[in-house]
Amino acid sequence: MNFINQKLNRVSVRSFSDKKISQKDIDQLKKIINASDTCFNGQQFSAIFVNDKETKRKIYESVKERNSAKHVLECDTFVFFFADFNRINIANDIYLKNHKSIVDKKLLARTEIIDSLLYSVMDATIAAQVTVDAATSLGIDSCFTGSTSRNAVGIKKIFNLPDYLIPVVGVALGYASQEGRDKSEFEPKINKIYDNCYPQDQVKKEVEDFEISSNKYYLEKHNLDISYSKRTIEYYRHLSDDMFTKNIKIIWDNNWMSSDKSK
Repeated sequence: MNFINQKLNRVSVRSFSDKKISQKDIDQLKKIINASDTCFNGQQFSAIFVNDKETKRKIYESVKERNSAKHVLECDTFVFFFADFNRINIANDIYLKNHKSIVDKKLLARTEIIDSLLYSVMDATIAAQVTVDAATSLGIDSCFTGSTSRNAVGIKKIFNLPDYLIPVVGVALGYASQEGRDKSEFEPKINKIYDNCYPQDQVKKEVEDFEISSNKYYLEKHNLDISYSKRTIEYYRHLSDDMFTKNIKIIWDNNWMSSDKSK
């Protein structure tokens, strides 16, 4: 099966078997992550591979209140992707040392410049997608895990991280159990592609149509009375006072991982 067909047939897997990923494949994934593109070649992300059961349990405990996330426990390897400002801060120290005529505070004290956040989050996200694509090509199943980013302070403690590392997304890697394969499905998708313009009227009509088709899908497939708007808007309403939002505000305050501010 070629890469395009592999991608079109890929589904997220949330139940994994005990089968181990070979060290050869893990090494391949690490090489591909290090080779992934970054904004202006700034290298503004880091990835941590986790196969230690106790560490995976701690990650699971940090997110289970909002998501069952059992795939974090069951997967062979969990890869955490971080927006890495720490590396840029180290580079800034080197720069100031080599350019002594320049007097400047810590570069990342200026985190009101949102580009700093966006670039590093983009880098981490690109690397995560590259990982999933590569895993798919190797026959390895996967699942993106976004909920792990909401407990940034807890993740900091688990990994004993320095400041200026922001958890962005995790990827569970392994091989699907039979249950995982049976429950995997292609959920309905909405069109997101346009040519040469953004047709607002078409977008509105697509959302209205998708509202109906998504509700029909969940009723027939899962006996759940939910729809695109209900699922999406209630998710964002839930996030309105979420830990992730609080952490972002703390970032702007330039002390984002301070334990006393995050309580």
